[in-house]
Amino acid sequence: LIVALGVLLVWKAGEYRRPSPAPAPATAPVRSFARVVFGWAIVVLCLGTIATSTGPHPGDAEAERLPLALATATRVHSIAALVLVALAAVFVWVAWRERAPRGARNWAAALIAVLVLQAAVGYWQWFERLPPVLVGVHILLATIAWLCVVAVNLEVDPREREEVAEAEPAQPVYDGGL
Repeated sequence: LIVALGVLLVWKAGEYRRPSPAPAPATAPVRSFARVVFGWAIVVLCLGTIATSTGPHPGDAEAERLPLALATATRVHSIAALVLVALAAVFVWVAWRERAPRGARNWAAALIAVLVLQAAVGYWQWFERLPPVLVGVHILLATIAWLCVVAVNLEVDPREREEVAEAEPAQPVYDGGL
């Protein structure tokens, strides 16, 4: 939630840099599929939190671990994550086919790259018996992936497009004259 709100804050703060007039809004299939990716990303993040809480790094030495089999929690998380990669890949295809706004296509392409790297680090950390540094990298990449998911949804949201189209162009604070 904190990352999503941070992305929204940066998004709103940067509206003055958006092109005018605003690009055409995304089509209904693009918006719908972006929301599917958003929802499934939440599922994957929750399952990742469960897998982490089951493993050796849920917090300090005194933290209680979830009473689940680590291999099972990790397997469920990894299957859900692979579904997310597939959904993101289909979203990229739909976004290009439907000529979604360029920002949405760029963020979706970044999401694919981050998810592929995320999957590689996830398997690497599993086969190396969960070294803390790789677990930290995996969590960092999960945060970046979530940032991309939120940004894609902001790019395809028609309400955001209307606000940008109606906004007055930003006036420079200092124009260089005396």
